[in-house]
Amino acid sequence: MPDYAGWRKERFATPAGEHRYTVIPDWICEILSPSTAQRDRIVKMRLFAQYRLPYVWLIDPELKSLEAYKLEHGKWSRVDAHYENDKVRAEPFLEIEFALDVLWAEKPSIQPDKTGGMPMAEAAKKKATYEDLYDIPENMTGEILDGELVVHPRPPRRHIHAASALDKTIGPPYQFGREGGPGGWIIHVEPEIQLGEHTMVPDLAGWRVERYLWEEDQNPISVAPDWICEILSPSTCQLDKMKKMPFYADHGVEHLWLLDPAAKILDTYRLKSNGWLPVARFRGDDKVRSEPFQEIEFDLARFYWSIFPQKWANIVIWVI
Repeated sequence: MPDYAGWRKERFATPAGEHRYTVIPDWICEILSPSTAQRDRIVKMRLFAQYRLPYVWLIDPELKSLEAYKLEHGKWSRVDAHYENDKVRAEPFLEIEFALDVLWAEKPSIQPDKTGGMPMAEAAKKKATYEDLYDIPENMTGEILDGELVVHPRPPRRHIHAASALDKTIGPPYQFGREGGPGGWIIHVEPEIQLGEHTMVPDLAGWRVERYLWEEDQNPISVAPDWICEILSPSTCQLDKMKKMPFYADHGVEHLWLLDPAAKILDTYRLKSNGWLPVARFRGDDKVRSEPFQEIEFDLARFYWSIFPQKWANIVIWVI
């Protein structure tokens, strides 16, 4: 399970609902850590070459480095290496350039251009603690809600596509200040956050940069986000709406979006003293402009794979 993977659009099979992918990616990125670096560099790189994966990036947050590799004649050739706050332009994404320091867990030097999971039977016997999350299988996501350990499988492809597309819609203007956006936000996909006694993993979350704890290096993030989006699916809808929404309100999350790719609906909410106030509902092919990201407008249809136009992307990139 790589950290990021990308497929060229013409090679990617229409997703059905499975959790596994049968088409080899065209690009993979691994985020190195002390516990995974040796496995990623030695074991997984060898497997990637064996299956003729064309491009691999290795990002090391400790060393503040990015290494780009290209498969040539069955062997890896390092084609680029960047460090600290270098400007990066690397295959297979040569059309764009970005500052490497936007990846590090500290304030960037640049200014903006600026499934309701099933409770584990064991958890019912005692109040779950954070240490219990280490015992769940690697292909599952775990949360602690009201002292109960809740686990659910990794989301299906349509869910992943919607989350990834939303991240790429909000991130450039609001995290990096691109496309005429104001910047000033930190956007994370599936962050682990601590809200009181609850350890939660929303699909996306955003913090205004002045509220983000740059000094905090370990999970979970202890500051409540300013914005959260949950991607609804049949297996998680009840959990998201009935249990997690009230918790988000109790802990002062100001804005909440609920995106249902199957129903083609986006509901946006604002926190009021007595709970969630509906702000807007968008359907089908609507143009979306809603707080807290009202400075931009985008097509809701980009989140539905069945009508994902070629003009929006020639390569598919997901957080896996």
